[in-house]
Amino acid sequence: MVNENNSKQAVEDGLISIAGICFYPGGLIYDFGCNALPVDQGTKVVVETAKGQEMGTIIYLKKGKRKDYDDNFKNILRLATPEDLKSRDNYNTKEPVVFKECVQQIKKHNLPMKLIGSHYSYDGSRLTFYFTADHRVDFRQLVRDLATTFGTRIELKQIGPKDEARLLGGEGICGREICCRSFLVRPPSTSTRMAANQELGTKNPDKISGLCGRLRCCLTYEDDVYRDLKKDMPKRGQRVKYENKQGVIVDLRVLKQAILVSFDDDPHKKVELKIDQIKIL
Repeated sequence: MVNENNSKQAVEDGLISIAGICFYPGGLIYDFGCNALPVDQGTKVVVETAKGQEMGTIIYLKKGKRKDYDDNFKNILRLATPEDLKSRDNYNTKEPVVFKECVQQIKKHNLPMKLIGSHYSYDGSRLTFYFTADHRVDFRQLVRDLATTFGTRIELKQIGPKDEARLLGGEGICGREICCRSFLVRPPSTSTRMAANQELGTKNPDKISGLCGRLRCCLTYEDDVYRDLKKDMPKRGQRVKYENKQGVIVDLRVLKQAILVSFDDDPHKKVELKIDQIKIL
């Protein structure tokens, strides 16, 4: 929990207290200053955003340097009141209803878009719809009709595959909830080089892709470890000698620091050997 004494100490250390805040399930996390408020993980707070006031949940607390943030960095306005929470719950119950109505309006206007989610601001002053589409969509008339129907400010936001997966959620190949939904602040940059580096192969996209159809975020987690372990390992195709036999390396076992060898006298048989057991020819 952040309190006044902690805040004073942070200032003396040249640091400020930062809260990472999420506004809706699956949403991105944004940093705000705590301003000596008595907050903790899970605390509901009200902040000022570029689109107006919004209520969010504190996901994490940390210390940071004010100079690392731009001029748009803001402090938390206040703790959420019981009235705020009641209003938020009220509009939460309306979101499935407005979602269905928006789907019908999209069909009515024959627009090539897929609705993914809907989100009311905590006080109902703004209603945001998230959608995917292959191309840009002219939804101006749709916005006018939705504003008339719901009597509030409407925003339609086109999102990509990663945002769609994060909003909808689901299980990854590991059987756990996908990382972008459960704990990642921002999706990391990934590349096929990471997959190749971890011996995952790149010829089967399904093996290295997440629910979003893009490269899995978890490829970044062990990439440094694999790079370090492979520094002193031989390459595939290199010839080696083991005892009185010679053969060629056909595969690597990076984490075990071992190789798979096909010997000349029996090329169909593959033998796993530790690196310190063989001699490179």
